[in-house]
Amino acid sequence: MILPAIWTPVRIAWTPDSAPSETAISNATRLLEAVKGAVPDWAGRGDWPTVCLHWSKAKVEIEVYDDMYQLCQFDPVDHATITVLDFETNAEGLSELIKATGFTDQLQPG
Repeated sequence: MILPAIWTPVRIAWTPDSAPSETAISNATRLLEAVKGAVPDWAGRGDWPTVCLHWSKAKVEIEVYDDMYQLCQFDPVDHATITVLDFETNAEGLSELIKATGFTDQLQPG
C-alpha cells in the first residue's frame, strides 16, 4: 500500500513486508487528517497488525486498530502511570479521541 501524502512528514518504522493492515492504515490516515498539523514523531507497527502513532514530547501514543483507536497517555505528574482509553473508528469516536487528547491548532497534543 502506498501511503497518502499526509504521511510524508512522519518517520515510518515498518517495512513493506511487515506493514500494518490496510484498514488500520486507513483509520490512521483519517486521524492524521483530523489533527492536521499535530504530526507524530514516528509511526510503527503493533502486534495485531496495528499502527502505533507516537508523540514523544507529549507522552502520547495512539494505537490504531481495524475497529478502534486506543489512546495511551502517560500521567503528566509521575510519568509512570498510563491511562488507556478506547474509541470507535466512526466519526463520533474520532471526535471523542481528539477531544480526549487535547489536540488543538498547536503542533502537539495538550
